[in-house]
Amino acid sequence: MRQLGEDASATAFRAALADLREGGAISSETWDTLSSRVANKLSPEEVATLDTAIHIYFKKEQAAEYNHRRLAELGSAILRIFAKHEGSGVASAISDDAENLSDTLYICKGARVMLTKNLWGANGLVNGSMGTGRDIFWMEDADTTVDQPYGVMVEFDGYTGPT
Repeated sequence: MRQLGEDASATAFRAALADLREGGAISSETWDTLSSRVANKLSPEEVATLDTAIHIYFKKEQAAEYNHRRLAELGSAILRIFAKHEGSGVASAISDDAENLSDTLYICKGARVMLTKNLWGANGLVNGSMGTGRDIFWMEDADTTVDQPYGVMVEFDGYTGPT
């Protein structure tokens, strides 16, 4: 996701994010910029815009808790999809060894999702692209109470390819 805007604040925020991406020590300017975006320093209107912003957490458990809460707020049935483990030793692998893929996916209609790989750059399906789950479907004659779904239909923001 790209940060928009050309004003001084937006430019400073993009520079701060670039510093974080590089890792290592950050400058005092970066610290000041990031510190200015703490919720208790923002107006109620600005805080309200953060509800749909991407959140960064120190621990995976915190991210999972936030994601589960956001799914529940959608008021849709939440589907739990288990990974299919194929190959020697993969069932016992941890997510850190599998490019942070979890062995369980929770999804529902209306859920926001993010691509984590470049799929089709010419049409906007790149790492970081955001989309919304629109439908979940199964193979014909599947028992939806026990069978895994066949696919999830996602509408990606900014997608420009065929429909």
